[in-house]
Amino acid sequence: ATLVGSLVGLVSGAVVGADANDLKAGIWGYNPALTALAVSIFFVPLGWPFMALACGGAAITTLIFIGMKVAVASAIQAPCLTLPFCAAASACFLMGGRHAGLVHARVPHSPEANLRAYRAL
Repeated sequence: ATLVGSLVGLVSGAVVGADANDLKAGIWGYNPALTALAVSIFFVPLGWPFMALACGGAAITTLIFIGMKVAVASAIQAPCLTLPFCAAASACFLMGGRHAGLVHARVPHSPEANLRAYRAL
C-alpha cells in the first residue's frame, strides 16, 4: 500500500506539472505514501473499498499538499512537512464504519496481521 501511495503522489505531481527535481527527490510521494500506510495499518484490507480509501487518500493528500505548500510557505516561510498526511490520514480514519467494506482493525498492526485477526473473529 505504501508503494502504491507513493506512486499515486508521484503521478499526481506529474499531472499538475510539479518540478521534475521535486518529483525525483520524492517530495510529492512522501505524504501520500504515509497516508496509504496509515490506511493499511488502521483498516482491515477487505477488497475494493480498502484499496479505494488507500489510493483516494493518497490522491487527496497530494491535493492538500498543493494547497499547504503555498499557504504554509507564504505564511511562515517554512515547508508544510507532514501536515498534509496528518489531515488526510485523520479524514481516512474517520471514514471507518461509514461504509460496509471499511472495517477498523481491532488491534492496528500490519495489513496481514489485521486480516488474520479479522478472520479469526
